[in-house]
Amino acid sequence: MNTPAILRARFRLLLLLSTLLLSAGCERKPFMNIAQSTESPPPPAAIDNFTMHNLLSDFPAQIRSADYAGRVQLILFFLADDPSFAATLPDWNRLQQDLQERGFTLLGVVADLRAADVVHPLVSALQPEPLFPIGQMDSAILVAFGGPQTLHAVPTAFLLNEEGRLERIYSGHEPMEDIREDIDALLQHQPLPDRSPQTVLPEDNAA
Repeated sequence: MNTPAILRARFRLLLLLSTLLLSAGCERKPFMNIAQSTESPPPPAAIDNFTMHNLLSDFPAQIRSADYAGRVQLILFFLADDPSFAATLPDWNRLQQDLQERGFTLLGVVADLRAADVVHPLVSALQPEPLFPIGQMDSAILVAFGGPQTLHAVPTAFLLNEEGRLERIYSGHEPMEDIREDIDALLQHQPLPDRSPQTVLPEDNAA
């Protein structure tokens, strides 16, 4: 594995998030109402529609999330020159291929604020060729997903239901089978599987 390249990618992410944390300021908004309540939990937070500059020639010049309204969406933030992401690209392509006919869309977001003429060649060089739209992040897109504090690893993916509401966040390289299972549940209008840590009770060693 190309360790120096991974370290450079991680350093750029930290620099990016530091910059955006300062610029987003009071625009940040929480995903959930975390106040304690005896009432039923609030519905998942709705994600504002956003528009991205397209980085792949196979798709329109502008990627608009509103065009995918009514579909289950997975918004995947990544770095185009991160070797660990490149190694998983076939899995992301397969996810899009297998589930798109059932009402699913994968949208890629390059978490890189360098000029488009720098980022575009990195995306074009990805192999195999991505089979899903990929756009470039800006501060407005990051604010739409809750601000810089929500993006502390790459990749990070946000799973939205058919109403555009946030259902689950995957930080880092989560098992693809778990992501697929969650998407399948939403496509069938079922609750997401419970992935909360299981409590292990101590064994009774009494004689």
